[in-house]
Amino acid sequence: MTIPFGKLFAAVLAVSVFAQASYAQDSEPVEDAEVVAPPAPETSATPSLTESDLSAWLDGFMPYALKTGDIAGAVVTVVKDGQVLTNRGYGFADVETDTPVDAAETLFRPGSISKLFIWTAVMQLVEQEKISLDTDVNVYLDFNLPTNRGIVTMRHLMTHTPGFQEVVKDLFVENQTFEDADLREYLVTHIPQQIFDPGRIPSYSNYASSLAGYIVERVSGEPFAAYIENHIFTPLGMVRSSFRQPLPDALAAGMSKGYKSASDGIAQSFEVVVPMPAGALSSTGDDMAKFMIAHLSGGAGLMQPETAAQMHTTLDNQFPPINGAALGFYREDLGGLNIIAHGGDTAWFHSNMALLLDHGVGLYVSVNSGGGQAAGPLRRMLFTEFVDRYYPYETETSAPLPTSMAHSALAAGLYESSRAVEGNVLAIVRYAPQLKVTVTEDGALKTPLIPGLSGSGEPLFEVAPWLWQSKSGRRVTARTEGGVVTALATDPALFTFTPVPWYRSSAWLNPVMIGAATVIILTFIAWPVCAIARWRLNVSFPYRGVRKKAYRLAPTAALLVILYFVGWGIFLTWLSGSIFNLEASRNESLLMLLYVSSILPIVAAFLSVSSARVVLGGRSTLFQKASSIALIASMIFVIWFSVVVGLFSFDTGF
Repeated sequence: MTIPFGKLFAAVLAVSVFAQASYAQDSEPVEDAEVVAPPAPETSATPSLTESDLSAWLDGFMPYALKTGDIAGAVVTVVKDGQVLTNRGYGFADVETDTPVDAAETLFRPGSISKLFIWTAVMQLVEQEKISLDTDVNVYLDFNLPTNRGIVTMRHLMTHTPGFQEVVKDLFVENQTFEDADLREYLVTHIPQQIFDPGRIPSYSNYASSLAGYIVERVSGEPFAAYIENHIFTPLGMVRSSFRQPLPDALAAGMSKGYKSASDGIAQSFEVVVPMPAGALSSTGDDMAKFMIAHLSGGAGLMQPETAAQMHTTLDNQFPPINGAALGFYREDLGGLNIIAHGGDTAWFHSNMALLLDHGVGLYVSVNSGGGQAAGPLRRMLFTEFVDRYYPYETETSAPLPTSMAHSALAAGLYESSRAVEGNVLAIVRYAPQLKVTVTEDGALKTPLIPGLSGSGEPLFEVAPWLWQSKSGRRVTARTEGGVVTALATDPALFTFTPVPWYRSSAWLNPVMIGAATVIILTFIAWPVCAIARWRLNVSFPYRGVRKKAYRLAPTAALLVILYFVGWGIFLTWLSGSIFNLEASRNESLLMLLYVSSILPIVAAFLSVSSARVVLGGRSTLFQKASSIALIASMIFVIWFSVVVGLFSFDTGF
């Protein structure tokens, strides 16, 4: 859920790369080499999943992983057949006091795993026939949700297909005295644009999830946090869990500190998630075990088995045959195993939960540090090595199809993430990380090497129509319409990549922007350089009257544009410095001022035209005329670019 230009635009929502869309409160990937597991001993037999073997394996894996990953502490919980197999804490909950993690007592922040509690509550109310999965959600709301591209249903919310753009503003606030925000007020004041047709393009959405949480409030007549306490925590005996912010005094003392890294050692403040249902949960490994057991036991204590089965197995797979979404969970089937899962991130905590439905096994891990951005690879590695150890499988490989070259060529091009923003400054997040997909000489599809994403950069060969797979098992599939590729997706398909329209393609915008910037900077620099040269050579100023004014208009225009981009650069750098800088009260006035500054490139364009009229109409060298024309073209391009990346806007509701 972190949106930290540094982290904000490098992680780009980690959403704008072929990342595992799974860790979808915005994980920040890192080189795989930063977190490596200790070498496993050679063994010919598959170990049994027993408490003794699992604990011994984890006690070898986790301390080594935390040390190499620079992570302060973690909790790992595994359940099997309705029982807790192991519930283990590693490292420190408080580095300063050397307080160890106690898996039964120490609370972690599971981030977006909180959403599973929303969806569980929704299915309870579906079971009671108080909510329909396929009714317009406006029926349940006391405000109007604009749906210009089609009605939105609860099923759309649960599968992240309502078509909403990303909402970042007010995701977190840093306020120790904060009391639970008015959820309705947040939802009413942060309504996102609908940029896709509902049910068509997956795009992971915190707003959609919080909207569902508010519907739970409306239908049940109970505040969301109270509903979860009364209908999930209490029936399951989850006594050390809460959605409340700040935490009740009885739980606050057991809350793990959050860290940028273990070596940094500076405890960060308690993160307040304003759209509370989407990610505000605090819980222990012991309590999360109870939640996993309930879902693995047919919803025992929460819902009827038929309802649980509906929740776990109803698929909205927009991109078969890769994994898609169930109702709330997403599928993460691996090696023939039937797995549902969910990941979650806050600024400091990073977590994952996976339920192996056919084996009655659940795995939960949460760490309390970004760890040099190493948390994503750690939890992914733990999951894959756990499965490989106890339920070994071989990645199925198939010979490339004869159509691999032709289909790869059709799929090649520039793509952008569906988890995106239009119409305000964060549109730059959509532009900055456009993904270039290429074709190798032997017909394989190739994507850039993404730090921290296992298998990225590997060639993928078409092994089934419009399905590409690498040697490591990474899969990419395409949606086609009339022989044209309209989207790409990778496991699990919680967001997609769509072809970049020509008008915002970095293939031409970037080089032209470099050229325009060069012209503008040289135009400005030429002013003082020529002045110094005249002074040193004792040469008088050569122009008078209108031509003198025209001579000064061009560098003045260049200066206005330079100031314009310097202003935006400072703002975006500041904004990315901390997720908490996204708090509206700190930046809305400045952002509006920068939007107003969009008049600068327009004024600069007029000044450039005025200067060029004199230069082109008088005795000027060919170089002077060419320079004037180049400056006008550069100014026009700057305006175009600013519109494309959202700088020409008055929308502060990013």
